[in-house]
Amino acid sequence: MSNISKERVGAISDGVIAVAATLLVLELKVPEGTIEQSEVMLHWSRLMAAWLISFAMIAMVWFDNHLFLVKAPRWTARMTIVTFAQLAAVSLIPFVCDLAVDHYQEIEAIIAFNLVMLINGIISVTLSRMIAADIGRDESSVGDQYLKRRAQLQLRIYVVILAIAVAGAFLHRPFLGVLLWGFSPLMIRYFLGDSAADEIAG
Repeated sequence: MSNISKERVGAISDGVIAVAATLLVLELKVPEGTIEQSEVMLHWSRLMAAWLISFAMIAMVWFDNHLFLVKAPRWTARMTIVTFAQLAAVSLIPFVCDLAVDHYQEIEAIIAFNLVMLINGIISVTLSRMIAADIGRDESSVGDQYLKRRAQLQLRIYVVILAIAVAGAFLHRPFLGVLLWGFSPLMIRYFLGDSAADEIAG
């Protein structure tokens, strides 16, 4: 079984990503008991920030998967293995999101959140490079160069974000890295240019 149906890969990816996004919403719980208004605002600000950033990362994974499925001339068994590794990492996002919100003062919880985000990013970079190499064997195209450039940019941004996030955790600024992860899709789009991404994905 050398090649896999891209339609089936897309279907399972969409299903797992949809479930992960739904689980994020289920974590938006109303606090129990009587608490101060200031505590309510703090609770909801942390909760909504973590939800927004995690949802943005899940959306970026979906966009990446769509881009890869459109550009890949075929879907090999190796690509399928990497895809399932990414879906496994995506499924952890709701858990580490909840962990970071409930234990935001604990360095381990923040590092766990950032590591899961980094793993998602590295897997995306790996898949991007695999597809770029596969395209390059068949033809020389703008898609090949775009995917290579995108993978290089993603890796650099993710490493920088992780370093800032870990430093922020030790400096008691736990949501610094979380916010940067949320902005990472916009940074990638900005540096690559929207028109290039739309041309390749279209």
